[in-house]
Amino acid sequence: MTDHMPEPGPRRRWPWIALGAVVVVAFFGVWLGVTGRSVAAGLQQARTDIVSALASDAGSGDLAVSLARARAAVERADSRVHDPIWSISAHVPILGRTPAAVRAAMVQLRTLIHDAASNLAGYQGLLKVAPILLGLERPHTWLLLMQNGAEARATGGLIGATGLLRADGGRLTLTRIEPNDVLASTSLSPEEAEAIVSSSRTRDLYGSDLTRILDVNQSPNFAITAKVAMQLERKVHGVTHDGVIAMDEHTMADLMKISGPVLIGSTTVTADSAVKFITRDIYTPFIGKPTEQAVREKDRTLATLVRAVFSQISRGTSSPTKLARVVAAAAADGRISLWSADVNEQALIGLTSIGNTTENPNRPDIQAVIINGGGNKLEAYIQAHVQYSRGTCLTNRAAREARLRVTLDNRAPSSGLPSYVAGRIDLGIANPKPQGSTREVLMLHVPRGSRFESATYSGKAIEPQVIAAESGRRVFKFIVESAQGQRQTLDVRFTQHTSNENENPVIGIQPMALPMTAASDSAPMCPKDS
Repeated sequence: MTDHMPEPGPRRRWPWIALGAVVVVAFFGVWLGVTGRSVAAGLQQARTDIVSALASDAGSGDLAVSLARARAAVERADSRVHDPIWSISAHVPILGRTPAAVRAAMVQLRTLIHDAASNLAGYQGLLKVAPILLGLERPHTWLLLMQNGAEARATGGLIGATGLLRADGGRLTLTRIEPNDVLASTSLSPEEAEAIVSSSRTRDLYGSDLTRILDVNQSPNFAITAKVAMQLERKVHGVTHDGVIAMDEHTMADLMKISGPVLIGSTTVTADSAVKFITRDIYTPFIGKPTEQAVREKDRTLATLVRAVFSQISRGTSSPTKLARVVAAAAADGRISLWSADVNEQALIGLTSIGNTTENPNRPDIQAVIINGGGNKLEAYIQAHVQYSRGTCLTNRAAREARLRVTLDNRAPSSGLPSYVAGRIDLGIANPKPQGSTREVLMLHVPRGSRFESATYSGKAIEPQVIAAESGRRVFKFIVESAQGQRQTLDVRFTQHTSNENENPVIGIQPMALPMTAASDSAPMCPKDS
């Protein structure tokens, strides 16, 4: 009879189980400690590469190398934290905190890299356009449109002055500057405007506004503005040019970082004070003066400033590269627009942010355009915020609920403004008491095929004045009153098709005196039609 060793009972087995658990946890801990430090170091280096590259004056090649190095570091870290041990440890209550924290940091870095890469692509595209704008390959003469965000328009404000800008070998020389009333002395015929717009649905939005220089840039498609302005230039001066360039007060401030300060009367205007001077302070001396006199004197002041800035730039020693960087930064913010009459040049320009046209494949999916409807200059005091939200997917068709909210924060004073600034031409009131309120025309450009459902303004139901289309998007047009000292929101609900929906929708940012802000809520993609 053979003796058998007794099977270990539960009490004799648990020490071995506990020891095994300790060994496993220790192994997990050592592995996470070693790889965690490696991952953390790699992510920190990636962040350093990104931040330092974007903050430096590196050329596009150096920037691309830095971003590629950062992307490789994140990919290496990603492979480490998705190995089986890290995946298992994420479900262990105590150990799970470390993998989750690192993965959260990686998500943030991926977002940073995505944004940086997008900026790089835009930066590289603009550097390709810079030789055209600066006349590096051949001289160009641009029809210059100076826009003032104190009276809002889609591409950067009312066109307050026009001129000619000669670009030759990297130098920009202003050869003419004149008030807007020169080109405003004529307009296009309905047939001429129709040939440019080529869409009855777009004409429904703007009517005759696209025939005259003071209202032509209500459309966010700069190609329309440029073509109309060029035809008006030909009618008035009998000539056409290589193309059209438009810029606003923020661009002028950026250019003054190169030109240096400018003395206007007894006021020294600097890069830091230029925006406030052009949109607010320039009108202060005209309190109590007749509007006609105020307009003439303001136009002379603005012309003096623009002439001085470009004169100092053309006489300076700044390199074309520095000027190109200023242009690129302004273009990235949508504050400078360019159109060329040369089809080959325009084909390149249209693919970059400086073109501000529908030719750009990365054009906005959603855009809220604010246009002054009061005939005053009160957008210098209005802060706008746009919030885009995507809601429930609709199961009966390829569509989803959506919501667009435009908030107008009217910070204008109730008194102390020149009538030229605060007047209500829409109401026939030269100097309202109290001051500060105005009318706004809001055009909401939403995806093609969207269907309006409902809207409120300050909590009260409102209907769109027009529902039309432009550049492949549906447009809802509203007219609202912006009250002094109040924050009011236009809240529009609609359904949108999801067949061509982007995971990360692009929201257009309108150039305004007080920079517009925008945000979108994250949402899962809806199922596609089978």
